[in-house]
This record gives sequence, structure tokens and C-alpha cells, in this order.
Amino acid sequence: MNRLKTCLSLLIVLTLLGMFAPAALAQGGVTASISNNANLRSGPGTQYPSLGVLQHGTPFTLTGRDSTGLWAYGTASTGTTGWVAPAI
Repeated sequence: MNRLKTCLSLLIVLTLLGMFAPAALAQGGVTASISNNANLRSGPGTQYPSLGVLQHGTPFTLTGRDSTGLWAYGTASTGTTGWVAPAI
């Protein structure tokens, strides 16, 4: 159930990022809160090392996504940058 919640929450954020990305990226990104714990990775895929876990409620500023649209790139409130995925 938690995976489904995580997937749906991040999918909504990625959809909004896709809809508003040009304007948002020009203004520095879209900030969202992580709804469930998520791995922050060094690249857009599970083969990349985890940089840490973003805890529930962590602010995350989305500034891009990969060519598949499945991975979002951004900066956590700690200043660490990396990739998160809604389906993982």
C-alpha cells in the first residue's frame, strides 16, 4: 500500500512538473514535499547509488526530469541534489 501511495504521489508531482516545467524551471523549480520515504539517487535509475533517504515531509525542489519522464531531478532541503522516482 505504501508503494502505491508513493507512486501516486510522485506521479502527481511529476505530472504537475510536466505541465508547469517551462515556467517553473525558468523560476528555479517547483517545491513539493515527499509524501512517503524515498531514495535520493545519484542518477536516474536503481543502478545508481543511493545518496540517502528523503523522509516524509522533506521539501524537495524539482528542477528537471529524465527523458523517460519517470525520474525527477532536484534538491532536497539539506542541499543534496539527486534523482527520485515515483514507481520505486
